[in-house]
Amino acid sequence: MSNAQAATPTRPAGLAGYRLTFADEFNSIASIAADGATNPRAQWFRARFFGDPTTPTSMLSIKGGVLTMTGTSAQPAHIQTAAPSGGGAGWLGRAFRYGAYFEARIAVGPDSLATESGWPSFWSMAIEHMPLRGAAQWPGQPAGYMRFIENDFFEYNPSWNRKAYFATLWEWYGRWELCSKGRWCDQSNADDPRRAIPLPKGRKWSDFNVYGQKWVPAQGGQRGYVQNYLNGRAVGPRVTWRAGDAIPPSNADVRFNMMDRQGLMLVLATGGQSMRVDWVRVWQLPSGRIEEHSR
Repeated sequence: MSNAQAATPTRPAGLAGYRLTFADEFNSIASIAADGATNPRAQWFRARFFGDPTTPTSMLSIKGGVLTMTGTSAQPAHIQTAAPSGGGAGWLGRAFRYGAYFEARIAVGPDSLATESGWPSFWSMAIEHMPLRGAAQWPGQPAGYMRFIENDFFEYNPSWNRKAYFATLWEWYGRWELCSKGRWCDQSNADDPRRAIPLPKGRKWSDFNVYGQKWVPAQGGQRGYVQNYLNGRAVGPRVTWRAGDAIPPSNADVRFNMMDRQGLMLVLATGGQSMRVDWVRVWQLPSGRIEEHSR
């Protein structure tokens, strides 16, 4: 279990029965593994999967209980709740399974973003995919045919839209470059205009705002879903699915249900814009759990 704060924060509305299972208030830089990947007690890791560059410590600082992340478009700053280990053959850290409420209090860059590039983000990826050990292999399909979830809670990129952030659910599948060069095949809700979520009137990107998402797995004949939240209010479309198997591309009824079978690794990242993070918290029902790997 992670180091949830002894003084438990107020539980968000609508989460009766949920308990705090992960919390980082960023009171100390020690919660980010100094060596990048070998401290199993860390909350976050700078080392990344697939050989991507480890985030330099110079891009991360903590003051007054706030993490500041800087970076460039060429080298964004990334920290994750999991990291590669064993020469890239495995992983250590934490991934979240069977439902959760994810939330982070984030402020983006200066008020004027005219010269900024890249995008601050709070997102997640199926841990089954990250070490590429075949855990995302889809049963009954040829070797190398994968299926895995990427769940983006918050992405702000002014080159896309200066007035809104995006919350997108992706299901990646197939063999690498089967559908197009340099990527997996995909199905998503990216074509839904409601996933572009503006800030409330009077709020700025440089203000601290709480970006959240509730994930409820399908069970007992009930549909599963994700619902995004901004400052405690439901925003954007509710994406739903039912349990069942289908070879992707799936019809809308079972699309995205892979999330109920996989564990989500959390990521904080930024490009040319700076990002400040006051805290990150995860709430789960007793049926949910954290998978922890120490080596």
